[in-house]
Amino acid sequence: MKSIKFIMVSALSVMTLAATAAPTAVAKISVASASGNGNDAVILVESDECSADIETATGKDIVKVMNDANDYSINLYAVSNGTNLSAIGTNDLSDVALTFVSNKTETDYTMTFSNVTGTIKLYDAVEDQEITLANAGTYTFSVAANSTIADRFIINRSAPAEPGICFNYEKLQITGYDGAQVELLNYADKSSVFVESVSGDNVEIDLQTKGLTANTQYFVKLSPAVGEAKEYVIKYKPAVTTVVP
Repeated sequence: MKSIKFIMVSALSVMTLAATAAPTAVAKISVASASGNGNDAVILVESDECSADIETATGKDIVKVMNDANDYSINLYAVSNGTNLSAIGTNDLSDVALTFVSNKTETDYTMTFSNVTGTIKLYDAVEDQEITLANAGTYTFSVAANSTIADRFIINRSAPAEPGICFNYEKLQITGYDGAQVELLNYADKSSVFVESVSGDNVEIDLQTKGLTANTQYFVKLSPAVGEAKEYVIKYKPAVTTVVP
């Protein structure tokens, strides 16, 4: 069965499910902008009480729901079965992916780690860097304005890095799919916009040069040299130019 991911820019708010007895968290990852405005956190839970999949409706989780798309707050979350989660409950934290949504201004962000139990590693797929979480430890990274990077961070990843595809409004970054074929289709009628072969393990495709229509949804079909094809849905938006008086 093909794997379909929806990648879109949005802002999220927090809604807490009915409280039940939950396993003890093994780490908390908080993130804030360089200015200190906004603060999101992801709670990592690893327990035999959880299923092999990320829990979504057991009371162990805090679920983020869609809010006004114009309210670009800072967001870090996991996605499971189409649900955005700020708490992750699983019996195995390996290869748990986190998506990051930036705000309106290009800036640096800092993660802060707390309540860390045991050895937990975080992999930054954009920077190709892996760090070990430590209590009161921090990690600073940069993100373009108004962007969503799906699966940017991976908890306790398997080596080598899992292949992936990132999208930030204007560009596709494809990692680990040397020899794959990328086809971009119009979402409405599935007509082909362009087809391109991936040569190398880390390839960036600039969508602005491909003649895409602003604020339009597209299918991205990625066909690896080996394995199942993957499909993504993206919404293209040209770069936002800020005029400073």
